[in-house]
Amino acid sequence: MADSGVTVRIITPPTDAKSIIIYYHGGGWVCGSINAYESLGRGLSKEASAIAVLVDYRLAPEHPFPTPVDDCWDALLWVDANRGVFNAQNLPIVLSGDSAGGNLAAVITQRSTEREQAPRVALQALIYPAKDTDIDTPSALAEENQLLLNRKDMAWFWNQYVGLSADRRNADMAPVCSNNLAKLPPTLVITAQHDVLHDDGQRYADKLKAAGVDVKYLDAEGETHGFMCLYGIMPSCQRAVDSITAFINARI
Repeated sequence: MADSGVTVRIITPPTDAKSIIIYYHGGGWVCGSINAYESLGRGLSKEASAIAVLVDYRLAPEHPFPTPVDDCWDALLWVDANRGVFNAQNLPIVLSGDSAGGNLAAVITQRSTEREQAPRVALQALIYPAKDTDIDTPSALAEENQLLLNRKDMAWFWNQYVGLSADRRNADMAPVCSNNLAKLPPTLVITAQHDVLHDDGQRYADKLKAAGVDVKYLDAEGETHGFMCLYGIMPSCQRAVDSITAFINARI
């Protein structure tokens, strides 16, 4: 993307595309890259017959909030403005992401409903998303959930991303805090059973349902955080891709 400092990688499917999936990677807003998610992007593109767009937003602490949000928003605007480049003029847009990327996907989807003449997001698919700055939820405190990602890690990630003095009830940081959810598109939320972020995703799904949003909620039994970047290795990642594909096909 020219003049933005943001890189996107576009992956086209072997058959006619039915949608555009813009995917924001995980990594606590601090680490991760599209290189680590290329296999997942290719899997999503093939399985869902979608043009997959991987976004390499800039990372904290060098680029703290709101830079990653603004980068992800710019990526959405760029994709919508450049549909002709990859023959996607009339394709619906799906926003997706895992962990911090699930946070960013939800924030960008919310923003798209609030700004005039913004691109329309048809669906969002969020995998073990970070939805709240509260790290004292039951799932965050549970000893059996202190695995690949633990509560101390999550506190550190939030501090790197938003700093120590931020208003952490800001819905652009914590989407579950938004009181303007009714206009959101159909949403798939996938959580991992043994994940400090489990309650974040479940609470967000519940709040969307209460607002009248079409929500599909799935809990990956026996799983922990981080399986989405292991496409071709972890069966749970394939199951998530299958669930995203089925969700898209059922609603588009």
